[in-house]
Amino acid sequence: MGNPGGFLNIPSGIALDSVNGKMYIASSGNNKIVRANLDGSGGTDLGNPGGFLNIPSGIALDAAFNKTSPANGATNQSTSLTLTWGSSIGATSYEYCYDTTNDNNCDGSWESAGSNLSVNLNGLSAGTAYFWQVRARNDNGVTNANGGGWWEFITSQSNPNLRYQYLPIILR
Repeated sequence: MGNPGGFLNIPSGIALDSVNGKMYIASSGNNKIVRANLDGSGGTDLGNPGGFLNIPSGIALDAAFNKTSPANGATNQSTSLTLTWGSSIGATSYEYCYDTTNDNNCDGSWESAGSNLSVNLNGLSAGTAYFWQVRARNDNGVTNANGGGWWEFITSQSNPNLRYQYLPIILR
């Protein structure tokens, strides 16, 4: 990280800015904020910005993460499938929601997935469009996957368990 100019006490909070390649560290003892470059090319002591700095109780991390599967727009999905997503930095748990209304909102209730990065769904209706979202939770709040965009998948028309039907044969 290089020498950001002066010493830094034990950090009270860290924030990542992955878009601009910066990391901000709030010092717990000398009321400073240090900006470091994530590529290791050094940093800047931002000092005490305008008088006394109130040390934050927590700085939210850049917790962006994405859903994995089923892919957005996937068709012919089983009526029993697994929703999967990547991890979010700093997440303590995940919640998911799925419904059949395309309104970018959880029309039911958010269900806990604990610390799991997937959840199994069973008993989905055949030939139905579903919309789903997952969110990461930590002490500072929630972060929705894919920047808040809900994904859609459509289950297959036929139930694979009913693939073979037996017809009676009448012999004369």
